[in-house]
Amino acid sequence: MITTKSQTLHHQWADYTSIAAEYHIYPNYADWLVRALGMVVACIQGTRVADIGAGSGKLTEMLGELGASGFAIEPNDAMRDEGERLTRAKGFDFTWMKGTAEDTRLDDAAVDWVCLGSSLHWADTTRALSEARRVLRPGGSISVLWDLRDEERDPHFRAIEAIIHEIRPGLGRAPTIIRELMRDLDEVLERHEFRDCIRLEAAHRRWYTPEDYVRAWRTVRDLAAQTTKDEYNTIMNRIYDLVKGETMVPMNMRTFCFTSRIVSRP
Repeated sequence: MITTKSQTLHHQWADYTSIAAEYHIYPNYADWLVRALGMVVACIQGTRVADIGAGSGKLTEMLGELGASGFAIEPNDAMRDEGERLTRAKGFDFTWMKGTAEDTRLDDAAVDWVCLGSSLHWADTTRALSEARRVLRPGGSISVLWDLRDEERDPHFRAIEAIIHEIRPGLGRAPTIIRELMRDLDEVLERHEFRDCIRLEAAHRRWYTPEDYVRAWRTVRDLAAQTTKDEYNTIMNRIYDLVKGETMVPMNMRTFCFTSRIVSRP
């Protein structure tokens, strides 16, 4: 589990207002993993889902493509506006609401499926999972997802992390906190009365021009939140120098998902 100190620090990185309109450029979750996930939870046309921490609608859109409908919960006004525009344009049936993982403002037993896509690490884990249990119907499922940069198979990422720590030694990184949370998440879910945890993992890749590759990096909020303006601009310039000689640049990602079913109480 993440510590109170690291969780408090991490929450200072959580304001996505300034990059909401650009967030679409960052890679989405692995498509085939989300489609497989739909089979795991038996998602059919009309399945009611709550996408909690929905951001700009990246996962919400994929859930709509599975036939799900329901609610998208997002505390940030700018991100919520972007997500609502996206799902409306696609014709998906989602009601966008201002709320948090700890307080969704949904009724009891409102949905068949709760999804927390790249959002549980922003929340108080115990309160968020208790809230998920409250809004789920008997037999419902919870899925917790993250999409992390895959440094093992991407030399660009390794070089960029070296640049970051050269310019700002000891800078905290969100993926470190997420991996710590993932380490025993199946046990945490069990303690909150979710059972039969299934873990899915998928590598995927998105290609960018050098300019768009830097735009994607500008959506990584833990950098902007912990560096001075000069440090941040230096990091972005060094990233561009690293890739500017390439026609197209890969961003290798890895989607992780933990899915469990609610335990029915006697």
